Amino acid sequence: MSKTLKKSLSILATIILLTISLFMLTACGDTKDPSKDPSTETENKASITVSNSLKSDAENVLDNIQTYVLDKLTKVDEGNTNGKGTYTVAQAQEEIPEFTQYYVLVGTLNNVDSLTNVGFGDTVYTENQTIPLSVGLNKFITDKVYYVSNNQLYMAAPIVLVESAGQTKIKLNNTEVDFNVNPSVETFNFTSVAFCFNTNNSVEYSEEKNLYTCTYKEGAGKSMIGFYYDGMAQNDIAINRLYKNGKLNSYSITSNTDADKNSNYPITYYLIPYISSGDVNEIDAERHNNARFELKSYVQGKGVATANVLNVIDYTTTQE
Repeated sequence: MSKTLKKSLSILATIILLTISLFMLTACGDTKDPSKDPSTETENKASITVSNSLKSDAENVLDNIQTYVLDKLTKVDEGNTNGKGTYTVAQAQEEIPEFTQYYVLVGTLNNVDSLTNVGFGDTVYTENQTIPLSVGLNKFITDKVYYVSNNQLYMAAPIVLVESAGQTKIKLNNTEVDFNVNPSVETFNFTSVAFCFNTNNSVEYSEEKNLYTCTYKEGAGKSMIGFYYDGMAQNDIAINRLYKNGKLNSYSITSNTDADKNSNYPITYYLIPYISSGDVNEIDAERHNNARFELKSYVQGKGVATANVLNVIDYTTTQE
C-alpha cells in the first residue's frame, strides 16, 4: 500500500471519529433534565385557583351568623361563673339548626400534597389549629381554621373575610402564591377613635406614628372606646381581628348596637378590663398599662379598616 493511500485512510478515519464524537455530544446536549426544565418547575409550583364565589359565599355565612347566632347561644361552660360558653361548630349547629354553614370553599389547590399551614401576610395558621370566635354574650365558637378535602381548601368564613381583605397573596406551606379574588375587598380608614361617653379619659392621635393614645382616668362604662367611620349605621356588622402587643388576641363578630353620647353607632371595644367601681387603680399595670393594640375590622358593605391604639392608665396609687 502506498504512503499516499495510507495517509488518506488515516485522515478519513479521523474524520469519521470526529463526526461520531460530535453526534454523541449533540445527543447528550439534547437530553433535558426534567428537574432543571423551567417549564417543569412552573408546572410543579404550588398554586391555588380561587373560587369565583368566595366573597359572596363568605358574606352569606356572615348574614346567617348575624341572623341566627349572634347574641343567641346560651350554654355556660361547666364551673364557669361569668357566663362563658364554648362551642364547636357542630355543637352550635345542634343548639341552633338554622346555623347551617361556617366554612367556605377558598379554592382548589394545585401541586400541594399536604397543607401544613396557610395564612395571609404575617398571620399563619397550622394544620388543625383552632381559633375562638366571639359571637356575643361571652359565647365562643372554637374550631379549626381550615381543612382540605379533595385538594380543595376550606376556611372559616369570618376569618377568611377579615384576613384575606386587601391581600393579593396567600401563604401555602410558608410560600406566598398569587391570590386573586374578584371582586376584591375595598379598604377604608377609621375617621377617629374616641371614648363613647362623657369622661375625663382622653385620646390623642399621632399622624406620624399612625397611633391613637388612649389615657384612662376612669373605668367602667366610661372606658368604652368607639372606632368611627364614614357611613356607620346601627346594626352594621363587623368581623374584628385584635392583636395585643404583637400577638393574636381575639376574633369577634359584632354589631353596632351601642349608641354613643351623640347617638352615633361606632364599633365599640373595652381595651381594659371592665372595673365596675370605675377605679382604674384596680387594673393590673403589668398586663394592661402601655399595651398596644391593632384592630382590623371587616365591615360588611364598607370594606376593611385598621387602627393602632396604645393604652396608658393614669394611676393615682402605687401598683405593686
